Order: sequence, then structure tokens, then C-alpha cells
Amino acid sequence: MTDQNATARPLSGGHGVLVAAAGLCAHLFFWASDQDRAWYILLTQGRMPARATESFFIFLGGFMAGAFALWCAAAGVARWRAKAASFTEGLALTAPPYRYLLLFALAPLLAWSKGRGPFAFLVETAVLALFASALSARLGFTFFDFAGPARSLWRRPAPYAAALILLFSMDRMLAGFWRHLSFNSNIDDLGFYDQLLWGLRNGLGFWNTIYGNSAHNFLAEHIMPSIVLLLPAYWVWASPLVLYIAQTGFLTGGAVALWAVARKRAQAAWFPLAAVMAWLLYSPIERGWVIDFHLDAVEAGLYITAYWLLVTRRAVAYWVVIACLLGCKEDVGLYVATLGVWFAVFERRWKTGLATAVVGLSWSLVMIAGVMPYLANGDQNRQIAIYGHLGDSIGDIALTFLIRPHVVLHHLLVSDRPDSFVSFRLESLFKVMVPLAFISCWRPSTLLLLIPPTVTTILSGWEPQYALRTHYGLVFAGPAFVGLIEGWRALELRKQRNGAAPEAISAWAVALLVCSLASNIEYARFPVKQPLKWSRVYRIPDYRRGVVNDVFAKIPPDARVAADNYIGAQLAHRQWIFKLPPARPDVEFVVINVRNVDPDARPAVREAAGNLFLKQDFGIIQRVEGVILMRKGAHAPDERLHFQYLSEKLSRTD
Repeated sequence: MTDQNATARPLSGGHGVLVAAAGLCAHLFFWASDQDRAWYILLTQGRMPARATESFFIFLGGFMAGAFALWCAAAGVARWRAKAASFTEGLALTAPPYRYLLLFALAPLLAWSKGRGPFAFLVETAVLALFASALSARLGFTFFDFAGPARSLWRRPAPYAAALILLFSMDRMLAGFWRHLSFNSNIDDLGFYDQLLWGLRNGLGFWNTIYGNSAHNFLAEHIMPSIVLLLPAYWVWASPLVLYIAQTGFLTGGAVALWAVARKRAQAAWFPLAAVMAWLLYSPIERGWVIDFHLDAVEAGLYITAYWLLVTRRAVAYWVVIACLLGCKEDVGLYVATLGVWFAVFERRWKTGLATAVVGLSWSLVMIAGVMPYLANGDQNRQIAIYGHLGDSIGDIALTFLIRPHVVLHHLLVSDRPDSFVSFRLESLFKVMVPLAFISCWRPSTLLLLIPPTVTTILSGWEPQYALRTHYGLVFAGPAFVGLIEGWRALELRKQRNGAAPEAISAWAVALLVCSLASNIEYARFPVKQPLKWSRVYRIPDYRRGVVNDVFAKIPPDARVAADNYIGAQLAHRQWIFKLPPARPDVEFVVINVRNVDPDARPAVREAAGNLFLKQDFGIIQRVEGVILMRKGAHAPDERLHFQYLSEKLSRTD
């Protein structure tokens, strides 16, 4: 991976051929990724569609020019850093890393993997990481050397880490604000947390009607008492925007705790900055951060904080954080128990580690097997039902992992998608591990920490969850970054024992940053290559929000209301709010935003609206800016026209 001990040969024509071949291979790979259909025709029929020919040669010219321009730039840097006596020596010094780009010759396999997909992403990221780390070693970069930070403030890593944390935090908090204010937040996520806190603030307890269980008890679906940590903020400002602020606070706190523990565990003065950058770029965190509010974000921040407190032996603060962490969800005890076992066995912290394991495991067993079924009042728990492919009950599911591991491996490895031989579940593991350059593998025992989130998330039967489409990857953040810190520590110790130069460790840091950036670009909701993209995606004229709020004002505060997914989150400050569909017979008002209906739910919403209008005596009393307001027993003269408009909008297939 590193070439720091290599001696550069004199410049020859072979160096130029190597760079040209590298540019050609990179061109073939990225062009095949972009034009997968044309590439398939070229390989199977020996011809290329006329329209694709032009793009082929444009790509070729660009990549060849880029390869040679980068080579010359690297040679100039080598000369500037006195790694080469002349420009030609710099060219000879910096050419060998281009051999890694020859691995892009795997482009023909893109036809086998059916175009751009997980396989292409893995090849691309691995090759770029190898190339960048080898080139940095050749140039003698030691950004993360073992020397202490310079006395000058701006030559220390802390100011840069603080600036990055502030920049990313503000960007993602504002993205959340824009998402909600443009009617794009979900009733299933932001809405039910908002109603829950509104109910706690108004003395209704853990009241929730959005999930739809007969007891209207939020704790029957999820045991999340730590939500009360946010209640003081709701007493000050009862707004769903408070949830975005709180989420930003906990994830920012996680970045700060990560910085602190990285300084404690690592010797390289600048590695904490790399760890913080990886945290901020980590796509599972980014998606959970900008897509509504979830208590999983609180969990991620508290997990890293607990790890830091455990490392620094702050016992009282540690147990307070563990109590708050367990209150984030009923299954968090499994994560805590695994962390405790790991510290007991591999760090020899037997007393604290085993106590943590017992407390965590007891919490999850009692909550999942005892409290939740009791509170559900006979209703089937949706969270347990999504694991039905592994067993009919909690006990049967647990036995599957012990006596039927082939069933588990089948669901994990066998592809469930038509466009790739890589399953969604396996790709989700790539999303978790690739951004951190598999550094945790330097200390393989830390991979045990990933078992609980893999079981509870990736092995579920619900595709949005196991594909980590929204916030579900947040549960991996804590265990994955513990693995990063401990893996880096093991890497440092091993390299030092072997007498490796600082460039060798710096090369791994470069690989970490390349993998984090590539994964962010591939999987993030708003990748860093498109700054402020959320301001264009979540855009709404101010006047529209005003007129829509006038519609909401026509609904009495004590009325029973059903609303579609994206508009329902605006109406959660009431005792009776339901998600549409289904078409409940006990509601009095129905609100539908036909301009922004969840595409997957559009047929069901259309059916529910038709059922209410045609069979349950609901009339359309107002239509403004795409928002339809229906009321039971009320009719307007032009309601048939409104219903025709509603049906046409909900019949779209785009």
C-alpha cells in the first residue's frame, strides 16, 4: 500500500506508457459505469451505438489529459518538497503509483455486475484509495505523524475540526428545517415524535395515535423513555424544529466525544481530525441527520460518549450516559451488552464490562419479552413482525441464529434485487465498513460490536430498513467508530513494532479520507460534491405555506384528523391525528397534499380518498395550493370537480 522505501528509477518511456495505460483503464471503467448499456452491447456484439461513440472519445480525451496533468502536478510537488532533485526525477518518482489505476481494467466485469452498482463502487473506492495512499507516501506526506502539534494555533488540528463540525452541523440542521417547512417531513418519523412530546407536555403521557395500536401507547411499539430528555426544550418552544436542533446537538456531541477519545487512544497528533471528518462524511449518519428526527441519532451520540467515558474511567458520568442510552430503544441493551463484553474480555475491564453487559442484556430481555407485549394489549408488535422470515416468535427467531445459521446466511448473501448480484443486505454492510477503510480489521475483535445492529437492522424483513435507506444506519455509527479508533490504535502499534516510517501510517489516513469521501458521494442523501443541494430539493414559496396554514386553521384542535404522510407531520400537535391510508371511519377531517404524495403510497391514498368520498359521506370543502380538505357530512357545490382533480393527481405514475 505504501512506496515510501522505493527508489525511483530514471525517467523512461515506460513511465509515460504506464500513466497512459492508467488513464485508459480509468476511462473504460467510468465510461462503462455511466454507459452500462452501450458497454454491454460493445462486449457482446462488437459494436457501439452511434450516440455512445461520441461520449466514449470525449471521456477518453478527458481521462488521458487528466492522468498526465495529475502526473505533472505530483512531480512538481515532489520537486517543491525536495523529494526529487529535478522535475524529471519527480516524474520518475510519482509514476509507479499509477500501476494501481490499472486495476480499473476490471471494467468488463461491469457488464457481469449489470452496470453501476455495489461492485463498481467497491472497485472504484479500493483503487482510488490505493492510488492516493501510495502517491502520498511517495511524496512524503506525514499529515498524521507522531510529532506533537505545533505551537501556532493554525498548525494544530483542533481549529480545523471545530470549523468542520460547525459547518456540517449548520448545513444539516438547516436541511432539516427546509425539509419540514417545505412539507417533506414524514408523519411516521418527525410526526410521531412531535405528537409524543406534545402529549408529554400536555399531560397525556406517552400518547400516540399515529402508530395505530389500540392502546394509543407509544411504548407498545418502542420503549423510548429517553425522549423525555427533550421535554424541557418543548416547554420553551413547542415546535418540531426543536427536534432538528436536538438531533444536531447529539450528533455534534458525538463528533466532539469522538475527537476526545481519538486523542486519548491514538498517538498521531492529526488522526482525531481524520476521525471527525469520517464521522461527518459517514453516509448512515448524514441520512439520519437530514431525514427527519430519530432517537437513533441520540443513541449514536450517547454511544460514543459512553465509550469515551469508559476509556477515561469516569464511572459516575458513564453510568448516567448508559442509563440514557438504554432509554433510547428496547434493543439498545444488546449493543450495550456487547460493548461491555468486549471491554471485559479484550481490555481486561472485567468489573465495569461485565456489569455493563448484565445491565444491557437485562434491559432488552425485560423490555422486548415482557413490557412491550404487556403494553400492546394483545396487538401484534410491528417491530417483531418484520422478522417473521426468521421465526414466528422471539424465541424462534433467537433459535434460528443458533440452529439454522444457513437461513441467516441465505438472507444476508442471496441477492434480492434484479439489477445486481449483490444483495441489499450485503451492500448495507459495504455502506457501514467501506467509509472507514476497514481499519477496524486491524483489531478484529471490534467486529463483534457490529453483530447486534446487523441482527436488528440488516436481517430485518423490511427493505427500507435493511437497505439503510433513511435513518436505519445510525445504529451502526457508534460500534463502527469504536472499531475505527481501536483499529487505528492497533495499526499504530504494529507499524511501530515493525519500524515503519510515518508515511506508512499517513497512507492509511489518506485511504480513510478517500473511502469516506467516495462513500459520501455514492450513498449520502446530499453528498458534499453538491453543496446546499437541499435548498433546491426542499423549496417552497412563502405564500404557499401561508395559505396552507389557513387551511389547517379550519380544523378544530380537538377534531379527529387523518392526513397523508408528508402533510401529517404539520398537524401532529393534537390528540387525534392518524395516517392516511387507511380510511378510518372515526375521523372527522381528512387532509391530502396532492402535490407531494409518497409515490409508493399513492394508489392506497387514492383508494382511501375515494372510499371516504363515495362511501363514508365525506365532502371536499376546500382545495388550495394542492391541499385538499375533506370533512364528514359537509359538501360544497363544486366538490365533484375537486374530487376529479384529486383522482387525476393521485393517478399519476411519475
